Amino acid sequence: MSWTKSLHHDHTPFYLSKLEASVGDTVRVRLRVPKDVTLEYVWLADLRAGERHRTPMTRLEVDAQPDYAFYEADLELHARTVRYEFWLHTPDDTVQFCAKGATHANPSFRDWFQFVCDVHRPNWLMDRVFYQIFPDRFRNGDPSNDVQSGEYTYNGKPVTKKEWHELPTRAGNVFEHWGGDLEGIRQGLDYLEALGVNGIYLNPIFTSPSNHRYDTENYLEVDPHLGGDEAFRRLLDEAHTRGFKIVLDGVFNHTGDRLEAFKRAQDNHAERELYTWLPNGKYEAFFGVPTLPKLDFASPVTYERFLEHPDAPVRHWLRFGADGWRLDVAHMMGARGIDADNLKVHRHLRTAARSENPEAWIFGERFWDAEAALQGPNDALGHDGAGEDGVMNYHGSPCPSPIGSPA
Repeated sequence: MSWTKSLHHDHTPFYLSKLEASVGDTVRVRLRVPKDVTLEYVWLADLRAGERHRTPMTRLEVDAQPDYAFYEADLELHARTVRYEFWLHTPDDTVQFCAKGATHANPSFRDWFQFVCDVHRPNWLMDRVFYQIFPDRFRNGDPSNDVQSGEYTYNGKPVTKKEWHELPTRAGNVFEHWGGDLEGIRQGLDYLEALGVNGIYLNPIFTSPSNHRYDTENYLEVDPHLGGDEAFRRLLDEAHTRGFKIVLDGVFNHTGDRLEAFKRAQDNHAERELYTWLPNGKYEAFFGVPTLPKLDFASPVTYERFLEHPDAPVRHWLRFGADGWRLDVAHMMGARGIDADNLKVHRHLRTAARSENPEAWIFGERFWDAEAALQGPNDALGHDGAGEDGVMNYHGSPCPSPIGSPA
């Protein structure tokens, strides 16, 4: 059954004639198979009224891919979410191919491919090759803004400036800084272009005492040690001129304990409701790390402060020119110290982001099955998904395909 490893279908223009469509439309669906496999027939199966509806697929060959044959059929979009799979019949076997891979057993309907109607995702994504950059370690373009040894203390320890090629003292040492900055990234655009890159995903860039910056101290200020707002403006302007898109890391599950709002919250200030407090007076924190207090979206104040106000960070930086958000631990965001109302939070976030930039890309870091987050925003039909444009595929790697065929 090794030939099943070469089966392929995805949601790109080569395999779907439309990437966005409405209920009632028809989409041409394409499947790739090894050319030398003898197939008696191939069906496209979709789910209608709780039963499979099979459509024969037509074989064609593509000159640019001589090792493969392709099968096509039209898929009628009879509902907002249409699930479909492929049936392949050889002289002595029958294989079903779904989003989880190839199998001899009937896969769960939730493992079929899905086409979700009436959901807009940014069209610029289709030809984008992204490069993830951890700002402190990419390139030092302006040594004058480097963190200096002993400049401040964080969590009781002085920060240290490291030489560029010096190794970390130990893994996870957040107190050591190498001096990478946004000017260094701007200077590296030629290098990135030569690699074929035209998109950049930046790990956090806002003011923070650590080298990773997931402990935000000020959401409305680019860290001066990265060059500040001015360096970000120069990077955006040149990157956009070259056709790059830049996506920021949004840390809205938790803040840093140096955030002024958190300092005030500890004194029974009105901002106390931004966080979840325990009966013993302590607060919920990300994985129990005391420098990372967890935001509480049970409060409308939290929505307003971080998502919806015109100066909320989600909106502010898109208006500044960023092209989207990657949402840190998106599956953990929620109310009352847990992930309650997670999809509601993300619907509000997406709505706020798209109000600033209708073509903003919103994708989440979700450790587990992210189906609900990808089903589109709440609408008149009662669909309850978050409407993220995509997720980081952590879940896909540990899910083995029944016959070993990658989806």
